[in-house]
Amino acid sequence: MNGIRALLAAGCAWLICGGCIAQQEQPRPVQAAVADLAGRLNLAAEQIAVIKTERVTWPDASLGHPEPGKFYAQILVAGYKVILEANGTQYEYHTDMTNRAVYVGKLGATAEEGNVEQPAPVAAAIEDLAARLQVMPGEIEVIRAEETQWPNSALGWPEPGMMYTQALVPGYRVILGCDGKQFEYHTTATGPGRLGGMYFDPEATGSCLLAMLPAEAEDGNNRWDLHRLDLAGGEDTVVVPSVSDFAVTLDGHDLLVVRRLARSKQELLLVSAEGNQQPVAAGFEFASPGWSPLGHKYAVWMRSHLGAPWTLMVGRGADTEIVELSPERENWRPVGLVWCLDGVALTISTYTQWAPQAFFWDGNQVSKLGDREVLAWIPATSSMLALRGAEQLVSLHLPDEYETEMAKAPKVISAAPLGDRRLLVVSLRDHRDALFLGTLGFSGGLPRELLMREAGEPRTVTDDLQSLRADALGRICTGHYTLDDVPQAVVLKVGERAEEAEVIRRLDKCPKAVPVSTYSSP
Repeated sequence: MNGIRALLAAGCAWLICGGCIAQQEQPRPVQAAVADLAGRLNLAAEQIAVIKTERVTWPDASLGHPEPGKFYAQILVAGYKVILEANGTQYEYHTDMTNRAVYVGKLGATAEEGNVEQPAPVAAAIEDLAARLQVMPGEIEVIRAEETQWPNSALGWPEPGMMYTQALVPGYRVILGCDGKQFEYHTTATGPGRLGGMYFDPEATGSCLLAMLPAEAEDGNNRWDLHRLDLAGGEDTVVVPSVSDFAVTLDGHDLLVVRRLARSKQELLLVSAEGNQQPVAAGFEFASPGWSPLGHKYAVWMRSHLGAPWTLMVGRGADTEIVELSPERENWRPVGLVWCLDGVALTISTYTQWAPQAFFWDGNQVSKLGDREVLAWIPATSSMLALRGAEQLVSLHLPDEYETEMAKAPKVISAAPLGDRRLLVVSLRDHRDALFLGTLGFSGGLPRELLMREAGEPRTVTDDLQSLRADALGRICTGHYTLDDVPQAVVLKVGERAEEAEVIRRLDKCPKAVPVSTYSSP
């Protein structure tokens, strides 16, 4: 594999470009799709061009295009996703590996044109995702749309501190696909749905680690190389050499890399799954790069030159915009930034004292969130995890800024959501000033101790674990500490019931390690 393709074994690959291979040499399912479209349009098969074919494993016998009210065998089905073209219009088909070809619709069609057979909540989810990703609704694929009964009005995704009507709510669980990624919606039977974020199938998803480790080559500007660590097999691969900082999408597909060019100049690079590096910007300094939960936008703090104020730069591909802040403080510096589904939470402090202040950019304007340090987005919610002072962990519901206390301790060090398990992992010091690592439910209260094991033996937490991070499924968690002034990282595998965790790796001289959920090969 080239570049960082090893980060994401996507389960599919484009195989054939239209015009390159004669139709008689196409796989039988592709020929069946051509014949079906020719019949629909009353054209000769030779007038149909095969634009792309993609080998796919469908999750059930609907081949990724279920009809409302029908039930399908819940078995994996190998096949193709096929894009055909006739008279300047492109059409999508899904097939198995025999002769079954399912017509999906025109590419670029509106939701009304391309999804006329979909229930209204599913069509609404398509429209919402298309607007968020800034694509045509016809580019959104319905992977799965299942009728279900939600246990209450939270639709399966409760917000911390919120109360819900305890009655069964009929609706749909919808999985949509676009550009190799999958997204999950929960809806009622008639009304609009809620987007939870990227969808990862627990049975077809693994985990790996991206970590900054000492550079192999001498470089006076960049001390670190970015490594990919395969936690299952132990494979260690240098992904990008000579980096100063990085951020990665939840699916491990795209990287945002900061690299120092000289003492007074850094550059920002986009690195694709194919290993292609695209310079985005250059400036005096960049800090805290981060990707949106949908993997389509990024943001980073930036100073254009020495003495210039910090600004927020938001980008999509090579297109960027600058967001100006006007905090009521002088000599401030950025602390971090955290994306949620609807914008970016920003934390700053002064150079003279630790006085964190948070803001929120919703894509149009910046609003104040008060004296808080924002730590993380809580997946599938509209809430952010934040610290108020050093002793209070809170959830902050946006956009109304409703706040719920999650936990209180003499010192809360760090916290992170454990995927969508409705649990948080929390590092703190208790009333005895003893270190404590535990899990906390959305109802808040006292954290439950997370039992630690290393090499099969019980392990006591002996270090302040900072910058806690978990992968999208909450299986792998990383924490950072300092030993003799040297940055260290510990990698934990969290048990299924989140009652114990096993130390599976320690990384010496590692300032940043991020667990990433990756698709497995079919």
